[in-house]
Amino acid sequence: MATDIKHPAWLPRAFRPTPSLLRQSRAFTRSVLGADLDKALRIPGWLHADQAALLCYVAGICPDGPIVEIGSFKGKSTVFLAKGMKATNKLYAIDPHIFTKIGSRQDRAAAKHSDNGSDSGETSWSTFNSTLETWVITDKVNIIRKFSYDARADFDNAIAMLWIDGDHAYDAVRKDIEDWVPLTMPNGFVAFHDTHPKHLGYPGGSVLSAIKDSGMLDSGDFESFLQLRNAWILRRVPK
Repeated sequence: MATDIKHPAWLPRAFRPTPSLLRQSRAFTRSVLGADLDKALRIPGWLHADQAALLCYVAGICPDGPIVEIGSFKGKSTVFLAKGMKATNKLYAIDPHIFTKIGSRQDRAAAKHSDNGSDSGETSWSTFNSTLETWVITDKVNIIRKFSYDARADFDNAIAMLWIDGDHAYDAVRKDIEDWVPLTMPNGFVAFHDTHPKHLGYPGGSVLSAIKDSGMLDSGDFESFLQLRNAWILRRVPK
């Protein structure tokens, strides 16, 4: 199934229908994080509340086995994945941690009033580790400080959930799809961030174009689980 909550566009936003899966995701995430939910949403990063809820929920319903995150930055998505997943999952967080930019204006404003780092020129590495410690998830996360294409050489396990949010250039997304998606197990999930057609000004959206051109949906191996304005989750169909 695929539902885009921005449609139908002619309806006022308050009257647009909310997908049942999104309602379930919000409820699940509130139950998992409780009073700490607002704090988690203030971790610097580009992940919006509904996207974070979806990650948390899908991590909780995916099969047993490894969850792979491509693009951890300062740990926002890492926290939601680790908090949502079961004890039978292990999170592998892949990121070279060489970038410094925090993200949106809101992220920078939040960072000035928190201990989660600032846009002072340091890489994301120290803040990422601090985030894991703050949220007591260090023992749940296997950190792989590499580019995704280098990390793939040492990873051959079937994947229960794959979160692709690394380099958004078209060729890089295609490479991540070619390298990692075939490892997804039956009923496993593949989630993409920044799938809006106008993301970063790329014509057609580099991430969205890469997904469509990869043939994932045309192959019959995957079905759309939920599509939002700027995120898309697919599930591998059991053969």
